[in-house]
Formats: sequence, structure tokens, C-alpha cells
Amino acid sequence: MAEFYTVITTAGREAVARATQAGVKVDITHMAIGDGGGVPVTPSENQTQLVNECWRGLVATYSQQGSKLIIDSYIPPEEASFITREMGLFTADGVLFAVCKTPEMRKVLPSEGAIDSFVFGMELDITDVDMRYIEIHTNPIFNFDPAGSAEAVQQNLDIHIANKQNPHNTTAAHVGAIPTAQKGAVNGVATLDSNKQLTSTQIPSSITKHIANKQNPHGVTAAQVGAYTKTETNNLINAGKVPTGSILWFATNNAPSGFLACNGANISRTTYAGLFSIIGVAFGAGDGSTTFALPNLINKFIKGSNTVGAKNDGTFLTLLPNRTTGQNVIANTMVNNAISSSSTTYTTNNTSTYNEGDNISATKYYIQPPNITLKAFIKY
Repeated sequence: MAEFYTVITTAGREAVARATQAGVKVDITHMAIGDGGGVPVTPSENQTQLVNECWRGLVATYSQQGSKLIIDSYIPPEEASFITREMGLFTADGVLFAVCKTPEMRKVLPSEGAIDSFVFGMELDITDVDMRYIEIHTNPIFNFDPAGSAEAVQQNLDIHIANKQNPHNTTAAHVGAIPTAQKGAVNGVATLDSNKQLTSTQIPSSITKHIANKQNPHGVTAAQVGAYTKTETNNLINAGKVPTGSILWFATNNAPSGFLACNGANISRTTYAGLFSIIGVAFGAGDGSTTFALPNLINKFIKGSNTVGAKNDGTFLTLLPNRTTGQNVIANTMVNNAISSSSTTYTTNNTSTYNEGDNISATKYYIQPPNITLKAFIKY
């Protein structure tokens, strides 16, 4: 096998099989080139993407020579510099149809002193491929004859400029923040004079400027590249935000970014103005002027209420000794208003009777369900 070669992927063959069964065609539209992540690559039929894609664009031209299919593409001079080690051929719906190992060549920038376009090609063996079910789409801007008439050149440019299907492979990064398409004249394409023959130098120069334009000259929308508009993005971000003043439980002792521990600390009303505007002094006024208190949830259970910040020390049970048996009994409620009654005799719920002057020893007992601790933090 040659050192540099191309393989048709399993995904590519499956796409042809599906197209054959459905009586349609596989549309091949794009080529991509990558640097292999810094090392030479070995193409595999199981690949679904390049190892490290650096550029992708429309197929420029193609030709068939017997059982060989030659497909070319073109990188404008202004594209970033990288070293080529791999190429890929993609269908219109993003399936990697074929992958190729390439010689290591460096794509340079004009700033490096070499102004040149970068043309790269891929050769496929189509001996066992039914080309009746494959259609290769080329960029119409390359379908011109440099020696032809200005009218013919203008016609091809008009076709390209009218193309609204993202012919420059504009990415979401280019248009994701554009809420409405920016339409208008195409920047960088020289006006063509139909009264004279254009030279082969003039034509590529104008084409190169147009292809290098990344400011969305075709008015490609976010929907066409699978991106959200700026408004949609902002709505999603806002919907996912945790509102200021929200309290969340975390399995960590350290405050997550944007949160403070609910430990009753006094904090600055200026530094945390957003939080202060929400909770105010509901959990404590701090020093009364420059600080305010955070809620303190240490060793506390949460109770629903119409009043935020209301506190309760909890309800407890007391144990008193039974006069007859000497055993402790629950005496949380006494019949005669407990010890505050004016009566000299008191009866507990279990009918044990105590007289004024008896030595009554009571102990408080709180009742808790089984529990486990987490730490509460408040969003500021």
C-alpha cells in the first residue's frame, strides 16, 4: 500500500447503501483537513471524524479518471496556519464518507511572507462504489474559465453570492450572536466590468477576498448552522440561573462559586448588595448600617412559613418522677397550668399528683428523627 492513501469509511458505505435502497443520492459537499493532533495518522474505516480537524470547506472541483475519483478543495490564504496530516470527505448531513492520510505540509499565512492559496486533493478508489447514487456538489465560484468572458465570470459569481446555504462553512461562532441576518453587498468582491476581458490574475484575487470574508456575507442564519440566536441564548442562560437568595444544600464544606455558607455571619451590605436587596435584615440587621446577617441553618430544621426569618427554639418534653413508682414519666402538660397555677396541687397527664413544696426535678428532652448532615449555602 502507498504511504499516502484514502479509505472509504463504513459510515460512507452505509450511506450509499441507504441511498441505493431509497433510490436517492448521497450528496457529498465538503472537505476537511486536520493536523492529526500533531502526529501522523492511519486512516480507518471505522472513523466518524478527523483526529483533529483544522479547517472545513466546500468541495472546489472533482474529476473521474477510470476507477479513480479526484476531489479538490481550497483554503484561502488568511486561514490559520497548521500542518496537514489528514483529510476527510463529508456528506451534506455531516457523515465522514472517506478519510485520507496526507503528506506533512505547512499551510502558511500572508504575515509569514508567503501569500498563496492552499489547494489540496484526495484520490478515491471507486472500483466497488456505485457512482449512480453519489452526487458531488462543487462550489460554483470555482466553475469559471479564466480565459472566458466577463459575463460568464459575473454569472458564476452571482450564483455564488445568491447561495444562502452557508457556502463559506460559517460556524456558530461567527453567527451565534447575530439575532437577525445581516444582508447586503458582499465585501471584498471587485466590481466586474463586462466591457473588458478579465485576466486570470484579476479573477482569483477578487474570489480570494470574497472567500476570506468571515463576516457572514451571505446572511447565513443561526438556524442554518444549528446555533441559537443571541436572544435565545440569553433566555436559556437566564432560565438556568439560580436566583439570588436561593438556598441549596451541598455535600461539601466549601462554598461553591457564587454562594455563601448559611452560618449567621454578618456580611457587607455593599459588597453583597444584590443579596441584601433580596433578604434585607430578615435574618439579622448586623451592625445596623453597613452589614446584615446571613441565615443560620447550623443544627436547624427548616419549617415552611409566611414569614421569612422567624425562629423557634423548638418544643421539648420534660420527665418527672412518678410519686408512686419512682419512674420518670412524660409530664409536658399539667392539668393545673403547670407550676404557674395558683393551686397548691398539680396533676400530670398520668394522674400523678404533686403538692406545692415537693422536690420536683424535670429534665428537657428534644425528639429528633434519624438524620444526616449537609451544608446549606445561599446564592448571592
